[in-house]
Amino acid sequence: METRSVYVFIAVCDSARKGRNDVPRRAPRLAVLHLDISSIYITFVPLLTKMDYLKMANTYFQCYVHLVFAVKHRECLIHESNREKMQKYICGIVNQDKCKVICIYCNPDHTHILVGIRPSISISDLVRDIKSVSSKFINEQKLMRFHFNWQDGYGAFTYSHSQITSVSNYIKKQPEHHKKKTFREEYLDFLEKFEIEYDEHYLFEWID
Repeated sequence: METRSVYVFIAVCDSARKGRNDVPRRAPRLAVLHLDISSIYITFVPLLTKMDYLKMANTYFQCYVHLVFAVKHRECLIHESNREKMQKYICGIVNQDKCKVICIYCNPDHTHILVGIRPSISISDLVRDIKSVSSKFINEQKLMRFHFNWQDGYGAFTYSHSQITSVSNYIKKQPEHHKKKTFREEYLDFLEKFEIEYDEHYLFEWID
């Protein structure tokens, strides 16, 4: 005849002692009751206590990303009079996603943002939120004469903590950089610097 076994799992605690906080004398244990035709025996397996969970390692995360994305049409060029208002609103969107803007600059045809990202949000989700919510704000506030949209796609370039100052200075000095270099030249330089393969047919629609 085939022998069949049955396993029963039971959480077992010692009787609580009287006194401070009525703490059990020992940590809870898991009783594994094994039954078969020939024998019955019990094995005790310790369970994790609250203190065991508190001792588990935390997640330590640091990620700085330089985001670059562009406006969709020439009619959507960002006017200097609206630049600071847009920058503040975009910072609010990023804060709402529990990330942190280190530096931001909205050029007429594209935007640079250096942001510290939390581990529970993806870069694509953050960019999606920035674009969709800011576009809605710009159109509702009628900051443009025509309907505003960002282009599809974006650039995302990661940096170490030691590079934050230099990258921030680069973003702050965007007007100076673009006196010598177009957005197209700047963006291609980034792709080549970070050794990112690309097809020029699938980049931004440049507004020169």
